[in-house]
Amino acid sequence: MNSIVWGLMVCPLILLMFGLLPSRIANSHVAFVRRVSVIALGILAIQAALVLLLIVVTGRTLHLSLSSVKPPTPGDVGILVDGIAAVMFALVTFVGFIVAQFSVRYLDGDPRQGRYYRWLSFTIASVSLMVISGSLLQYCFMWAITSVGLHNLLLHYQARPGARRAAWTKFAVSRCGDAFLMAAVIIMFRTLGTTEFAELTARANDLPRSTVSAIAWLVMLGAAIKSAQFPFHVWLPNTLETPTPVSALMHAGIVNAGGLLIVRLSPVMVMAPVVLNTLVIIGAITVLFAGLTMMTQSSVKRMLAYSTIAQMGFMMVQCGLGAFAASLLHIVAHSLYKAHAFLNSGNAPSQSFARRTKTSERPSLKQSVGGLLFIVVTTVAAYLSISMLIFGHGSSKPGGLLLGGILCLSLVMWGWHFSISRAVSTRLVGVVGTTTLCLLYLSCYEMLATVVTTAIPAVHDVDTSFLSYAVVFAVFGSLCAVALTIDSGRHLHRIEGLRIHALNGFYIDACYRRVFAAWIRE
Repeated sequence: MNSIVWGLMVCPLILLMFGLLPSRIANSHVAFVRRVSVIALGILAIQAALVLLLIVVTGRTLHLSLSSVKPPTPGDVGILVDGIAAVMFALVTFVGFIVAQFSVRYLDGDPRQGRYYRWLSFTIASVSLMVISGSLLQYCFMWAITSVGLHNLLLHYQARPGARRAAWTKFAVSRCGDAFLMAAVIIMFRTLGTTEFAELTARANDLPRSTVSAIAWLVMLGAAIKSAQFPFHVWLPNTLETPTPVSALMHAGIVNAGGLLIVRLSPVMVMAPVVLNTLVIIGAITVLFAGLTMMTQSSVKRMLAYSTIAQMGFMMVQCGLGAFAASLLHIVAHSLYKAHAFLNSGNAPSQSFARRTKTSERPSLKQSVGGLLFIVVTTVAAYLSISMLIFGHGSSKPGGLLLGGILCLSLVMWGWHFSISRAVSTRLVGVVGTTTLCLLYLSCYEMLATVVTTAIPAVHDVDTSFLSYAVVFAVFGSLCAVALTIDSGRHLHRIEGLRIHALNGFYIDACYRRVFAAWIRE
């Protein structure tokens, strides 16, 4: 098994060294650099898929640390490949390979594509080593290295002022998150004498409550800041001056690292209920802000960026409720969807025109009352029973009832778009499709929960406050009300002021520019 573990580091390390090639060499041998990068990433993706298959079949955990042959030090280097790491390793390498392959044609003729591919290889290798890190220090270090690679990708078109501003804003925000995470590393090492995840998991119950609470607070703040939670989200919607494949990689993989870290440290997080409740509220506020802003955007990529912020907020809500397996599934599903959405964003205008042409005569709300009644009667009971049965079994899983209700509400909202059609066949397709989607999602949840069952603690109850539940209900209820108002086309004048403010991101970006003008390089 040791040979397998060490083998996992070979390809990422080669890609890291490959990413450090001088720009002069990379730009003068573009075809070679591009070919080596794509082939190496393909091999890495196959390797990750085989490791995931090994973990699923054997149920074993691959763990190797250099501290096994010497006294532990804060600089321990090791690999921990359990269900969580195997799933994320396969996801990151798969998305990275697709992005690299897509970039071959996307950047054809670009004079800087040699530089692009070496930094792309460097970034994907850093993320790969991050997700299989065996210690908190190593995880934070690789996250910082990933930030360096992403920073250079964001500056691919460095002559554009918007690209420079977004890159340096992200750099400044990420360093704030790094400060909190490094403080957690210091506390952990001073308490345990090591920063290994396995050691922290095994001895979490023996640590003083004050120490556990301090680590949980620092990890939560660092992860929230670096995962674009409100109000530290401003850099993400502005990173649109970078090539579209970089946006796909960033939104589909790198921005999820905060949620992954919280899932990885779930044995500590569940011992700090105040931290989890705070995380629920932060995530819910992020969902409300980003959801409202997303509905008003006319730019496809900017809309997708705010969609990512909202999805990251919901991921934090799931973590705060103690539903760590559901949060991990959310990361996987969102990554695959968002990578496809960005890579397909160039086709969005033509697809939108085709939909408008096909449905040029849209029925009013009064004309679609029958459709609304149809969708409610035929689907609500089914969605509610299925989601509650699988997700919560009543209240046996943390946040089961709340997450089941959100799932039910989202599917009904999606089914509403089918219900407004006059064609009965379209309504039936909507019912069958949404029901199938619900069952597929819940089946994937059960399978993923089985894979990560040894890596995530069995959480039967989290002390979630009434305030957290109230905030979540208020947020999703408000979003549904606004979405129905926009979709129906009635009473839009009542939300015109809200629309204008949301279109401008509630001026958070302007506040950042005013306050940090001297810090953000143009």
